[in-house]
Amino acid sequence: IYFMQGVMEYAIGVAEQLEREYQVNAIISSAATARVISSHVSVPVVPLYIDNYNLIDAFARAGKLGSSFAFIDITEDCIYNLDHISTMLGYNIKRYDFHDISETENVVQKVVADRREVVVTAANCMYTCARRNHLQAVLVRITEQDIISAVDTAKKLLAIKEQEIEKSKWLSAVVDNSEDGLLTVDQNGVITLVNSIAQKMIHIPFNELLGQDITSLAPHSPILKAALDISKELTVVRDDAKEFIVSQKAVTSENGYLGSVIRIRFLKE
Repeated sequence: IYFMQGVMEYAIGVAEQLEREYQVNAIISSAATARVISSHVSVPVVPLYIDNYNLIDAFARAGKLGSSFAFIDITEDCIYNLDHISTMLGYNIKRYDFHDISETENVVQKVVADRREVVVTAANCMYTCARRNHLQAVLVRITEQDIISAVDTAKKLLAIKEQEIEKSKWLSAVVDNSEDGLLTVDQNGVITLVNSIAQKMIHIPFNELLGQDITSLAPHSPILKAALDISKELTVVRDDAKEFIVSQKAVTSENGYLGSVIRIRFLKE
């Protein structure tokens, strides 16, 4: 386990470094930071959320520094009840929301204008800015149990990921060893899987098939054109002096259409 500390503006670079240089299998981060970095790394990112216990602890410490409080937090990912905590402690708490680090100074200036005495926040950037503006500030602490729970979640995610990788390998082996041409398209018509037999039948290179819209490729292949006709489950196609049977099976769930599996077989040489 590697521990890295810093402000949100450097989070993406730190996350990329952890994956690239330290080759970590998962990253655990505060909820707001996790949302920022998750799209920049391929490993699972587990968020650490602030809960009621974390806030009660923070405001208990803040109560020794003043009597009017500003709570600054990201506008999403809330699993606490601030009103309940305010009533329970009898504290005068006003919440201030922000979306990203560029709003830091403006938010803190609002706190100053409202004459709030103590800032409570889980965002290191807000804590630093509040201190720079001569405000008392308390940083919400993540407990040891929070980290243990997050590590456990990361382990479970990695186990699921490993299972999916094994399933994918098994599926690829089955598809590649099939005597028929097989390809799959998702609900948007994008080709997601092609085996070598299908590629040879279609006469289009792999890199020009995978990830492409089947509709855009259909004019260049009678086989793909036949696969577009979802009204027919079975079609006989002639291409390059050979005849093929093109069949398809829609894949659905309770949420609707997920895609199709297309099977291509030689009718005769």
